[in-house]
Amino acid sequence: MKPDRRKNRIWYSLGGVLLLLVVWQLLSLFSGTKFLLPPPRDVAVRFGQLFTEKEGWLAVIQSGERILQGVFLSATVAVILAFVAWRVKVMQRLIAPFVLLMKTVPIVSFILIALFFLGNQVLTIFICGLVVFPMVYESVLAALSGVSHELLEMAHVFCLKKRDTLRFIIVPSCRDPFLAAMSVAIGMAWKAGVASEVLSLAKPSVGWHLHDSRLYLDMEGLLAWTLAIVLLSFISEKLIIFVLCRAMSYVGRKLPEKTKRMARSAEEKSADDVGKQSAEDVEKKPASLEMTKGAIDVSNYVLSGDQAVALSDDMASKVTRRDPSKYANGTGHSAVITIDGLDKAFGETVLFRQFSAVLPLDRPLIVNGASGSGKTTLLRMLASLERQDVGVISGVPANGRFVFQENRLIPQLSARDNIRVVLPDYDGNRADALLQRLDLSDVSDQPAALLSGGEKRRVAIARAIAPKSGILFLDEPLRELDEKRETEAIRLILDAFTQAPVILAAHDVRLIDKFKARVLTLERVQDASAEETT
Repeated sequence: MKPDRRKNRIWYSLGGVLLLLVVWQLLSLFSGTKFLLPPPRDVAVRFGQLFTEKEGWLAVIQSGERILQGVFLSATVAVILAFVAWRVKVMQRLIAPFVLLMKTVPIVSFILIALFFLGNQVLTIFICGLVVFPMVYESVLAALSGVSHELLEMAHVFCLKKRDTLRFIIVPSCRDPFLAAMSVAIGMAWKAGVASEVLSLAKPSVGWHLHDSRLYLDMEGLLAWTLAIVLLSFISEKLIIFVLCRAMSYVGRKLPEKTKRMARSAEEKSADDVGKQSAEDVEKKPASLEMTKGAIDVSNYVLSGDQAVALSDDMASKVTRRDPSKYANGTGHSAVITIDGLDKAFGETVLFRQFSAVLPLDRPLIVNGASGSGKTTLLRMLASLERQDVGVISGVPANGRFVFQENRLIPQLSARDNIRVVLPDYDGNRADALLQRLDLSDVSDQPAALLSGGEKRRVAIARAIAPKSGILFLDEPLRELDEKRETEAIRLILDAFTQAPVILAAHDVRLIDKFKARVLTLERVQDASAEETT
C-alpha cells in the first residue's frame, strides 16, 4: 500500500473513532441520567482503574490465554483437515456436515450443552474453537481448490520436492485467504470466549467481571470492561496477523542459499561449457521420417486413418546428424518414438483419429501445423501430461522437461530462483550461467511477476534446460522474443540438444532451417476428412 493511501486510511479511522465519541457524549448529555449511559470521560477513568490492581491484569491474562489457545488449536486443525480434504474428496464430504452444524447452531446452545460436560477453563477453549474452525477451514479449502493447476503441473514435470511445492506454490496461494479468515476469526473468538465466561462464571476472567458489573448495575464498569475487550481483540488481531503475514511471506519469498557445494558433473556444467562441439564435428547423413502402414511419401501429405499429417525432410542436404556413439551421457538420441492408432478428442472436437507415426529423435523435431491442429496436445501426450483416448505411445525417453505455452513461473520468486528451484541443491552457478547466456543477468533478482513477457519466456527456457533431462518438450518456446534474443535462445537449445533430444511445437517454418530439424506437420481432422471426400 502506498504511504499516502496508508496515511489517509489512518486519518479516516481516527475520524470515525472521534465521531463515535462525539455521538456517545451527546447521547449521554441528552439521556437525562449518567447512570444508564456514563460519558466517555468517566468510562475512560474507570478503564484506567481496572488495571491498577492485580485482579484486572490476572483476568485479562487468563481470558486471553484461553481464547488464543482456542484460536491457534482450532486454526491448526482446520488447516490440516482442509489440506486432507483437498487431497481426499471423501474427507471433504465427511467433514461438511460438522462444519454446517458449527455454522448454524447458536453459540449459546453450544455453551449451555457443553457446560454439562466441560469445566470452566476448557469450555472457553472449546467454544472459541467452534467459532474459528469453520471460517478457517472453508477459507483454506477454497484457497487450496484455487491453487494454480498449471503451477502444480509444472512442479510435477520438474520433480520439485514436496516441501518446495508446499512452500513456494501452495502456501503463497493460500496466504491472503487464510489471513483474512484469521482476522475475522480472532474477533469472533473474543466475543464467543467472553460469552462462555459470562455464562459459566469462570473466575478470574473478563467474562466474570462483566457478569459482576451487570449484577451490581455498574454501568461504568460494564462499559469499561467492554472497552477492554475491544482493545484486546484489536491488539491481538493486529499482532497475530502481523506475525503470520511476515512468517508466510518469508516462507515462500526466497530460496535458501546453497549450503554445500556439489562437484560439478558433466551434466551440471555451466551453459558456457555445455555442447561446445559444433556441427562441423559431425558427419552429414541423410535423414527420413518413417510412417506406419498407410504412408505414401514422406515429402507429401500422408493419410493415416482419418488424420492428415505432413512429414517433410526439408533441408535434408543441409542438416547434420550426430553419431549416437558420441553420446556418452546415454540420453537416448538414437531412440525412436512410436505412435500407433492414436485417438484424442475434447468433447465434440476431434484432434486425432487413428494417427500413427514413427519419430526418430536423432535431430530436433518440429511439430508444425495450424492453430487447433493438436500440436500442444501431442506434446502433452508424449510427455504423459495428457492421456490419449485410444492408441499406444512408446519409446519416449523418461525424465522429460517442458517449456509450456504459458511461462508458468512462480511469481514471487526471482528469475534466478525460478531456475534454482528445479536444480539439485539449488545450484546458483548453473542458474547464473544460463541467465548470462540469455542476457538476463540484470533482472536475475527481480520477481518473475515484474518481468516483461520476453524476459519471462527466456527464464522459462533456461529453467527447462537447467536440470538434467531425458528429453525436452518446447511448446512455442520462441514466442515474444525479438530477433536477437531468438538467435541466442536457438543457440542455447541446440547446445541442450547435445545432451537430450528436443521436440518443439512451432508455427514459424523458418525454424526448420535454423534448427536443421525434422518436421511433423499436423492438419485438423476436419480438414483431412474434407480432403479425403474431394
